[in-house]
Amino acid sequence: MFVEDDPHFAELLSVVFQNSEQIDFKAGFRSIEDFVRAQASEAQLANWYPDVLVMDVMSGNDIRFDGATYANSLRTSGVRVGVVLVSSMMLGKIMDVFRKTNPGGWRALQKTSRLKSEEIISAVLEAADEMRTK
Repeated sequence: MFVEDDPHFAELLSVVFQNSEQIDFKAGFRSIEDFVRAQASEAQLANWYPDVLVMDVMSGNDIRFDGATYANSLRTSGVRVGVVLVSSMMLGKIMDVFRKTNPGGWRALQKTSRLKSEEIISAVLEAADEMRTK
C-alpha cells in the first residue's frame, strides 16, 4: 500500500508496484485521511495491513497530521508493518528517532527526479525483510 497526495508520484508508485514481479500491490491512497477511513472499515479483516506501507510524510489534508508520525503511531500500537517514508526533505533525524522507538523495517526515499524504480522496489523489499527478521 501507499499513501501519496502528489498525483504524479502516486502514478509513479502505482506503475512501479504493478509492474514489479516482486511486490504484491494492494492499494493506493491520496491522503492519510483516506487511509484512516479505509483502515477503520477494513483493518479488522485478516491480512488487511500490507507487509510494507509507503507513506508520504506530508500527505494529510491537515498539516498537523503528518504521515511520518502516523506511521510511527501504527507501529507503536502493535501493527507489524514495514514503512518506507517518502519526502522531498531529508529524513535522517526522523528515521533515527523512529528506529529507536520501533526498531526494524524503516526506510526513507527522497523524492527527486533521479529516483529510480529499482530504488523504490529495493527500499520496500528491504523494509519487508527486516520486519520479518525482527
